Amino acid sequence: MRSIRLPKSEPASRPAAPLAPLAPPPIVAPPLPSPVLPAPLPLPRAGEPIVKLPPRDQLAAPAPLPGWSGESDYTRQLRPAPPPDPVAPVVPAAPPPDAAKKPEAPAGAEGSRSLVPILLVINILVIIATGLVLYFALKRR
Repeated sequence: MRSIRLPKSEPASRPAAPLAPLAPPPIVAPPLPSPVLPAPLPLPRAGEPIVKLPPRDQLAAPAPLPGWSGESDYTRQLRPAPPPDPVAPVVPAAPPPDAAKKPEAPAGAEGSRSLVPILLVINILVIIATGLVLYFALKRR
């Protein structure tokens, strides 16, 4: 192992002079508003309009807004519902009882089964597995 030699410092013969306190930074105030006011705007004369428009008979009709035909959905929904028709609608006859039966599935073929039981079992297993992992992870600490 090597040792490193540092040069020896000479002891200070006199104590260091105390540092002078720092002067606070100068505070600069924001400029005040100027007392000189700008020149006032000239007022319009009583006989002259501010905006000059052509005479009413020369004005063109405004263009119709696109896509606005009839009343809006909001006002249409606020109207009362029309009264029901006095004539009852014709109800079709009921089908014969044999046509209402489903055709039987051939033997060995299963219909579509619900996925609810398998999803319930998987959900319970995931909850149990998470609980076990947390139990052993916290027990280790």
